[in-house]
Parts: sequence; C-alpha cells; structure tokens
Amino acid sequence: MASPAASPPRTEAPVDRRRSTTPSPSRAADDRRLWGLSRGDRWFLSVMLAVLAGLLAMHYRRDAARESEPVAVVRPQSPDYVFQLDPNTATWVEWTQLDGIGGTLAKRIVAHREEHGPFRTPEDLGRVKGIGPKTLDKMRPHLAFTSAEDAP
Repeated sequence: MASPAASPPRTEAPVDRRRSTTPSPSRAADDRRLWGLSRGDRWFLSVMLAVLAGLLAMHYRRDAARESEPVAVVRPQSPDYVFQLDPNTATWVEWTQLDGIGGTLAKRIVAHREEHGPFRTPEDLGRVKGIGPKTLDKMRPHLAFTSAEDAP
C-alpha cells in the first residue's frame, strides 16, 4: 500500500460556505416567533405595555399634584374650652378622649353602664374596676350628666 503522502490530491468541487440569503421554511417560521409569541401577539403586547405606561404616568402626575401639607391637629389650650361628655350616652371612643382613659378602661365603663344601668353621679363611676379617686378627680370636669330620665 502506498503511503498517504504519495497519493495524488483529490479533485473535488469547491464548497461554497457562504449562507444562503433565502431563509429555509423552518427558519422563516422561527423568525415570526419570538419567545413563543407570534407577530400579532408581540404587537398586542407592545400596545398594552404602552397603554399601561401611559396610565402609570397619569396616576403618578395626579398623585404628585394631590400632595398637600400634612394636617396639623391643634388642641386649644385655653381654659375656656373643656371637652365634656355624658357618661350615660358616651361611646368607648369618646371615653378614650379623656386623659388617663385607655381603650380597655373605656370599654369596661360602657360594659358596666350596659350591665348595671345609667350613672347618676360621678361617684357611680368609681364602681368600675380601674377607676380610683385620682382618676375620678381628673374626669370630673369632663362629665356632663343629663337627667336620669333621659338616660337609656
């Protein structure tokens, strides 16, 4: 057998390695689909994203225009103004407006009133657990009793 170097060179037709300018049918289908979306899907998605961006911009501009100064609550310090409540009609929320009365004690006062009837005097409030003489003295200026017949 002859050595490979001694064999005559092959004569083959030259291979054109350039890409074809016409896409194959499978490649044309791939070009129409991007991320699994057809051309119509991509168009619809683009329009919806543009609408969403426009709505977000409008919302941001409207919120920016609505910004205002924070509300400042000023409580009068003059002795002419005294918050008063009727112990027989006040809700627990109204009771919490008084200094030293929290939500739990306020609910206890309302529950006591519903269970035992209306309060006739400020001293009747002393029967509620959690109200001692000091708390009662702090509450006195804020209590405005109506007549006992008006009480529920």
